[in-house]
Amino acid sequence: MKYGLSIALALLWFAFSTSYAQTHLTDWKNLNSKSTITCITHNTDYLYASTMGGGIVQINKHTGEQHCIDHAQDGLPDNYVLSVTLHNNELWTTNRFYGISQRANNRWFSHTSANTGFRTNQWFHSIAFDGNTTWVGGLLALYEMRDGKVVNTYDVNPLSNHCIVTAIAFDQTNNYGSRSMTTDENTPFAR
Repeated sequence: MKYGLSIALALLWFAFSTSYAQTHLTDWKNLNSKSTITCITHNTDYLYASTMGGGIVQINKHTGEQHCIDHAQDGLPDNYVLSVTLHNNELWTTNRFYGISQRANNRWFSHTSANTGFRTNQWFHSIAFDGNTTWVGGLLALYEMRDGKVVNTYDVNPLSNHCIVTAIAFDQTNNYGSRSMTTDENTPFAR
């Protein structure tokens, strides 16, 4: 009798747990974008997904409501967004032809080769912030910026014309401020 009761309870628990998992753990939400997602970032209220051609999809974490941030409706300089990040409550993007873009007070400002000192014809793939320094990764170079201007340009692999800085990571445990990054050719770089 105890054996039969144990089996009955185990089966009941199994049925309840799989039912709960099927209804709650697989509740997928679709992203309203037909473009490839290139990067995702978030804050307390929103998730932002940058796309190749579809701008940025902003998702309210509490309601699930989605809003497309794009060139036509919001003035995003380029709908081909390669990365997106948040810094000081402002949205920052990297893109093909317009350098990096900053959304402040619901307006977009572009940091381009003309007003910052980037090399021309750059596609920017990554951006990161470290105190007062902005780091931007592009084609063949890593840029160090302060106060909206490029202060140093580091060639990442002068022997290749296909090297792209795709990610920037900080090592906060080093008192010397070491920086590292990866490229699409897995070429390490350190300063």
